Amino acid sequence: MLPQDVSPSISAVQSLLEGPDDGQPALAALIENLDPAEVRQAWLRSDPVARGRFIDLVREYSRTRIQRFGSYTADLLSQQIQMFGWSIGEKTYGRPLILEPSLGRLTIGRYCSLADPSIILGNHTVRTPSTYPFMTLWFDWPGTAVGGIDHVARDVVIGNDVWIGHQAIILPGARIGDGCVIGAGTIVSGTIPPYSICVGNPGRVRSTRFAPEVVEFLLKVRWWDWPDALVDRFIPLLIGADMHPFIEAVLKDAEVLGLYGLAPEPS
Repeated sequence: MLPQDVSPSISAVQSLLEGPDDGQPALAALIENLDPAEVRQAWLRSDPVARGRFIDLVREYSRTRIQRFGSYTADLLSQQIQMFGWSIGEKTYGRPLILEPSLGRLTIGRYCSLADPSIILGNHTVRTPSTYPFMTLWFDWPGTAVGGIDHVARDVVIGNDVWIGHQAIILPGARIGDGCVIGAGTIVSGTIPPYSICVGNPGRVRSTRFAPEVVEFLLKVRWWDWPDALVDRFIPLLIGADMHPFIEAVLKDAEVLGLYGLAPEPS
């Protein structure tokens, strides 16, 4: 339900739209101090000519908010991506710490939420008499000229729409499926099935987020591969508390079904 009296918000929005070109500080104050419903209603009742500028300001504000989380990961790690051949999907945000970056390949899907996990792409070998990294510290050890091994490389794969909590550790060789939730401080190894909730040390799958048939549906639909405009149109359902309206809408939507060469069923 929208507020009855939003005249103060209308005035604030109108002043913002008529103000200087750099309206970011005013917009931040407006959004952070007013109820979102008030802001939306005030915008709807403001000058239609200025609404386009308001939308631009909100989009820029959203990018600023993302930067508080550490910006989009592909931008932050662009040099390493180019250097080591990693793949990090669009819209994934956060600032992971990558250990032994030159040893393995890192693959992260789209729309992932990364707090500040540590992702390890290599380990000291345990198959030699010593685990000390003589080869890495070769400048102190002329004997390393004969060759040897002190690290083992293993790739890490993280799927799409994965949420990894604060200070989780992703060990070499881990495979995290689409839609997983990794709890804060969890140590992840091995394969985590899609849409699992994994917590603890060692990390264990405690539950699955949805029933098997729902997981199967989500993996077929792969909403994270949709065009941005289509994702935006489905946002009210993507963040809704009930999965069934989303499923029903997908099965009836010609644009979505067209992505898979299908047509909506006749009503």
